[in-house]
Amino acid sequence: AAGSPRSALDDPRIIEKIPKDAQLYTERGHRELPLREFAKARADLTRAVELDPKRMDAYYHLGLSHYFVGDFAQAADAFRHAVELAPDNDERINSTNWLYASLRRADQPAEAAKAAAAIPPEMKNTAEHTLYYLNLVRFFQGAMPEAQALPLEPPAGNGDTEAELRFDTVAYGIGNWHLYNHDAAAAEPYFRRVAKGHVWVTWGFIGSEIELARMKK
Repeated sequence: AAGSPRSALDDPRIIEKIPKDAQLYTERGHRELPLREFAKARADLTRAVELDPKRMDAYYHLGLSHYFVGDFAQAADAFRHAVELAPDNDERINSTNWLYASLRRADQPAEAAKAAAAIPPEMKNTAEHTLYYLNLVRFFQGAMPEAQALPLEPPAGNGDTEAELRFDTVAYGIGNWHLYNHDAAAAEPYFRRVAKGHVWVTWGFIGSEIELARMKK
């Protein structure tokens, strides 16, 4: 739409002009993730944290670039930095969800439990969407049952991207929990329900897509 803000990356030459801008590398890496260009994203996000070791969002997305290709220990290292650098409860909760999942997938359950325990019962979210990450963390802690954590599945074709985002986030997280608890039969239906949706750029959709592909091998 006319008047919409444009990203600096709408000029493909911008990083050549400003080669030491960590924000540009972070933004490009963030864009590459939903395009499934994980190697490119990892390279850009690695460069971003080299340029600015205090950049929390670069570590967060770097963690995803490792996680989606199965480098779970490296993903955990990146998410641990993101948790440590989180400026508020919302970012801490979001990053802790992925840190926990990465540690479980890296077969480090004791470290994962320690990470989840760092979100105390009294911690609350501020941003509305963070509630769904918080519910996942409470589920991981054993403080919330699976059915209560899971949002209602949006009707097919309803076009409510926010409802689909909420569902994808939690359904993938719960399916993943079943997977690393050695119950692929319980995990697969969650991944299939997410993959039926249309918002293919969500992290939950990407994760579900990847796990379904792995299950076919």
